[in-house]
Amino acid sequence: MRELYPKRFEESNKGDYGKVLCIAGSKGMSGAAYLASRAAYSVGAGLVKIYTHEDNRIPLQVLIPEAIVEAYTDFNEKELLENIKWASVVIIGPGLSTSTIANEIIISTLKNIGNKPIVIDADGLNILAQEHLNSLKGLTKDNWVLTPHLMEASRLLNTDIDNIIPNKKQAVSLLEKEYNGTIVLKSHQTLVYQAGHQLYENNTGNSSMAKGGSGDVLSGVIGGLIAGGLSTFDGSKLGVFVHGKAGDFARSTLGEYSVLARDIICNIPNVMRERLDF
Repeated sequence: MRELYPKRFEESNKGDYGKVLCIAGSKGMSGAAYLASRAAYSVGAGLVKIYTHEDNRIPLQVLIPEAIVEAYTDFNEKELLENIKWASVVIIGPGLSTSTIANEIIISTLKNIGNKPIVIDADGLNILAQEHLNSLKGLTKDNWVLTPHLMEASRLLNTDIDNIIPNKKQAVSLLEKEYNGTIVLKSHQTLVYQAGHQLYENNTGNSSMAKGGSGDVLSGVIGGLIAGGLSTFDGSKLGVFVHGKAGDFARSTLGEYSVLARDIICNIPNVMRERLDF
């Protein structure tokens, strides 16, 4: 793991560490956008831009003044594509909803992402499950990272969750065959898989992280590490490790019950700083 951390250089600037576009947060849902964006910064991303609903502009400018905030009220494909062109990596889905506008944003992004890495989470996965690739056939998807929890995986595979729980490794393989890219199947021991690589089973993290917003933090961590120069597979593998390890640090001070998603972010620096002491 220590070999995967993106390198930092004395003579460098924010442009050297990648630009993350976080497409997140529907009307009145600024929290998910904040958590994903701050997490991306916490693992070293050079610049983060949040593309969100206009209602979230002021809360996000207050919560995370380091980020650029660009807002929409209606679907504007030209504006969306300009933002995608700007980015090194795109995170899409946290708190985005499954509204008509969100659907248009997600489908247009997936159709126009090209070879640029993209982390698809939360409502991005829900809309993908609804589409089930019907409008996305023929696209290059090796650069996709899908981060479903078990229920989202059941929707993506169009099967009951009871078929997923006892067969997680099989589910990861099926998801990769159906959707390609890197699959991050979130559970108490998250699995990371990409064709041609060994299956990775994460052993950090704990039950205190079973709280709303934890997944938004993970998508931000993975996106931030990819922005720093890691491949989608290495960024995902290191991302789930760092995320879980930060949750372990948080539990050590706050206990099993009281950890919030923001506490995971606050402990990411402990993981990044102590990376040589595994």
